[in-house]
Amino acid sequence: MDAIRTEPLTKEEKTELTALLSKLRILPHQGQVILHCNNSRVAKVEPHVVIACRGGEGREKAEQKLQYYRDSARKAQAAGDKELADRFRSWAVNLEKILAEEG
Repeated sequence: MDAIRTEPLTKEEKTELTALLSKLRILPHQGQVILHCNNSRVAKVEPHVVIACRGGEGREKAEQKLQYYRDSARKAQAAGDKELADRFRSWAVNLEKILAEEG
């Protein structure tokens, strides 16, 4: 397939892709997944945390999520799952940047 696909995924395709990404353990708890492609192949799959931080309630929820990510990283590290710990740390860093920008 050399053309760029412009139509959205079907319900079945979404279900299949979600299942595959879940097996790879890269789905964020909240946010987006970015697929980087090269030569008709997936080159990289990157979770991208997106949280609305505007307003008092939104910021409070974002700070709670940040603490959850930090706690989860510590728990994963203690359990010996370095990959999962690194993933939670990465999400925490991204969220910290978002919160800093929203000031």
